[in-house]
Amino acid sequence: PEGVGVLVELALAATPHDAPPPRVLALVKTPSGGVRSGLREADQRVPPRSPALSAALDLALARGSIITPQAVWTTNPAADILAFANEPQIGWLLLGSHRAVFRSDFMGGVVREILDKARAMPVHVAVVIHGGDRPLDRVFAVVDRGTHGRAALDLALRVAMRKKSGLHAVLVPEDGNAEDAELLELIRDAGRALGRRLHTDVLSAPTAAQLARQTPGGLVIVATNLADRVGLSPEDLTDAKRCVVVVQGSDTAPARLGARTIEHHRNVKP
Repeated sequence: PEGVGVLVELALAATPHDAPPPRVLALVKTPSGGVRSGLREADQRVPPRSPALSAALDLALARGSIITPQAVWTTNPAADILAFANEPQIGWLLLGSHRAVFRSDFMGGVVREILDKARAMPVHVAVVIHGGDRPLDRVFAVVDRGTHGRAALDLALRVAMRKKSGLHAVLVPEDGNAEDAELLELIRDAGRALGRRLHTDVLSAPTAAQLARQTPGGLVIVATNLADRVGLSPEDLTDAKRCVVVVQGSDTAPARLGARTIEHHRNVKP
């Protein structure tokens, strides 16, 4: 339950006003003896109780917002999450991180399995590595012109437009080329939607320390390949003041930016 808040906040912030509400899915491990209703219909299944889902509903109610909640039993969380994410109109999958015992990888276990298998699906995946404790009112996106960078910028733009906040795009040009025309066109497209609320910078050195210095915000969204490129480690993500999200884009889920993003995603929800 304690990890639900930032996921719900991010889902609500990334969903346009006129789009369907975000869907919140809670999975509960099926007991070894199976699930029975206690009624004569021995095979009738009963829905599980989920403290995490209750926390999500409480948060949405407190915000005056709407979510579509669902709790299901599972014996294979990764497969079940991917099955739900493969439904029509689902454009984004937001996950909490999964750090296995005695391991340092924040994207291991179920999350790693989902990331690997989602590459072939038309859905972008965002993993919240650290929740932070600040409002999502200052958004940073670390992007390049690749698939993951475009998806990271798309998510950041969604949040900035919904929250009416500024967006700071930290650019990582291809091969260090500051005149990366394709990346600049991507940024111009975002600028058409945000106007003066869009600010740009170029990552001056491909290191985690420099990345931290250039993204002093409440919400930092980083493309997966760029997180790997700068060697972002768990120790770099322990600043409790920031919400850090790593994004994996999909080649089959177009992420068009600017005014066209809202039109394209009008009926697509996280």
